[in-house]
Amino acid sequence: MSETQPLPLEEIQVQRDLLMQQVIDRQLSRLIQTGAKAVATLKPASGKTPMEESQFRNVLNVARETSSVDVITNFIRYQIGRTPRVWGTQHTAFGPTLIRDIEDGAVVQAARTVRDTVQGRLGADAALSDVFDDAYIRLTRLYLGYAMRVFYYGKRREDDGDPTAWDQLFREEKEK
Repeated sequence: MSETQPLPLEEIQVQRDLLMQQVIDRQLSRLIQTGAKAVATLKPASGKTPMEESQFRNVLNVARETSSVDVITNFIRYQIGRTPRVWGTQHTAFGPTLIRDIEDGAVVQAARTVRDTVQGRLGADAALSDVFDDAYIRLTRLYLGYAMRVFYYGKRREDDGDPTAWDQLFREEKEK
């Protein structure tokens, strides 16, 4: 009679990483659209947006340098307090929208989906305990990175004098 041997930790981690990447990839369209909608809040009523590329890039730099989502959202809060005219203080403004998307919206929901899928397929043992945190920081970085690309597009069009620069930054979601 042969016994089934448990998988070595290294093999579990490889399976975990591959499955995480597959599930994260399936979340990207939603994150891109959510980030584009956040960027659309920068559309000025008149004139040009006060946000500069370097201000947004600073958030990306913080995201690259930390493994904590809380550090990122804390930095965004700092930017809101430092330059409220640029980041906005109203619930629907750019800075608060980024924080809401990360902490309560599409980003954290996507991280939960990754965790649930990975743990559902591979089990919820100790080797998989950090799946949520790993997915959450990776998805936060992706969300901000794609939002930066959308911002760059809108800002360049605005700088080139396009009056519709901040319109149609994202496509409507596909029906499922």
